[in-house]
Amino acid sequence: MSEFTEHKAIANYLKLQYPKTIFTSDSSGIRLSIGNAKKMLSLKASYKIPDLIILQPNDHYCGLIIEIKAKDKSPFLKDGSLSKSNHVQQQNNTLQMLNDYGYKAVFGVGFEDCINIIDNYFNN
Repeated sequence: MSEFTEHKAIANYLKLQYPKTIFTSDSSGIRLSIGNAKKMLSLKASYKIPDLIILQPNDHYCGLIIEIKAKDKSPFLKDGSLSKSNHVQQQNNTLQMLNDYGYKAVFGVGFEDCINIIDNYFNN
């Protein structure tokens, strides 16, 4: 399953299971004309913005932010450590900053992992 397909399924799950939750998704993966892509880029921070942003606090965090990865594109190596790729390291730096700011910000690998993260977040 592609990352977009998994992301869409996660968004649908949120709409059905948590209908009063306000969330948004980053548009970085959407193909735009060069002109529109430049416009969008001018409206963003220079950090790697995570895919899913849930704007509802719980007892411990300001909100939940997930960098969604397709199941076959895990950022974690077989030994459990994080990939050394520049892209993954930049994403991880952003997640760490967001955690420091009071959010729960994590990588989610595949639909099931993301749903578990979301359910655990809402159930504290």
